[in-house]
Amino acid sequence: MPGADAAAIRYDVCLSFAADQRPYVQQVAVLLRDAGLRVFYDDFASHDLWGRDLVAYLDEIYRERSACCVMFLSAAYARRAWPNHERRSAQARAFRTGDGYLLPVRCDDTAVPGVLDTVGHLDARRLTPDALVGLLLRKLGGGQSESQPESRPEPDRQPPPARNAPEPDPARFRVGGDYIAGDKHGGDTIVSGGKHVYGPPDQSGRSAPYG
Repeated sequence: MPGADAAAIRYDVCLSFAADQRPYVQQVAVLLRDAGLRVFYDDFASHDLWGRDLVAYLDEIYRERSACCVMFLSAAYARRAWPNHERRSAQARAFRTGDGYLLPVRCDDTAVPGVLDTVGHLDARRLTPDALVGLLLRKLGGGQSESQPESRPEPDRQPPPARNAPEPDPARFRVGGDYIAGDKHGGDTIVSGGKHVYGPPDQSGRSAPYG
C-alpha cells in the first residue's frame, strides 16, 4: 500500500465497529480468519489488549499496523467514543497514504464525520457476511478473479444474527470496540482518570467499575 511501512504491518485488515453490529462483524471476522487473513478483531485479541494503554495501542493498530481498515458505519458508530477513536486513527493513516486504506460498510444512513458520500462503500443491509468477505478478498487480491461472478446481494436484507456464536460468559472480562463497558454497548464517552477496568457483572447484568 502506498506510503505504508510494509515492515510495520501486522494485520491484513482491522475491523472498526460499534457493539450493535457485533453479530454481523463477528461472522465477517471468522470468515476472514478462515480465509487465511490476519484480522484485528477485538475478540481475537483479548489476551493482547489486556493491561495495555488502549488509547495508544489502538491508535497504533488503526494508524500503523494494518494494511486496510473496514469501518462498519452506523448511528452507534458515530455516537460512541471508542469507534470514533479508531476512526480518527484510521483517517490519519488514509490521509497520509491515499485511497484504498479505508473501506466503509454502511449499516444505516447515518453521516459519520470525515467519511464523505463520494467515497465508495458497501451496504451491510444488502450483503450477507459471506458476500462481503468475498468482495474484500477480491479487493485484497486473494479471492475470485475478475472473470468469476460475485455473490449478488439480497435486496433489503437486514444483517443476520451470528451463526453458532458462543453465548457470552457473564463472568468474562471483555475488551472490545468500546473496550470498557461490557461487550461494547457502553462507553459513549471515554472514562476519565484512567479508570478503564471493569469487573464481572452485578445482579443486574451490568459490569461494575473498580474504583
